[in-house]
Amino acid sequence: MIPPLENQSLGRRVVLTAALLILALLLLAMIGWLSGGWYEAQGAPFEQKRVTYIYEGIALDAALLELDKRALEEAYHEQAKRLFTVWLTTQEPKYFTTGIRRAREAYHQAAEQIARREDELRKSHTGSP
Repeated sequence: MIPPLENQSLGRRVVLTAALLILALLLLAMIGWLSGGWYEAQGAPFEQKRVTYIYEGIALDAALLELDKRALEEAYHEQAKRLFTVWLTTQEPKYFTTGIRRAREAYHQAAEQIARREDELRKSHTGSP
């Protein structure tokens, strides 16, 4: 039988408390892992999304901008194919969902910047501000 807590030494109390805390954390981790929440963050993101300016310091070029648009379409298509391959082989939705979300965010960000560059080109050719 375990003696009452008040009859135990301070060192033994500390070890017992630490062991109970570790056990509680492991139990919570196991619950998160078994429920599928281990890979998904339901709370607010820790960092705000950063906007990357992909054309910073790059001169305007109409012909290359058309190639950039085509490359963006092809790159998105290739990434989507890879993600569907992962889905078909693993059937783990977390990888597909996270990957397709990131790919779409990056696609839209790049497409917006390409559209801005096209506007800049149009304005430079028409001379309007």
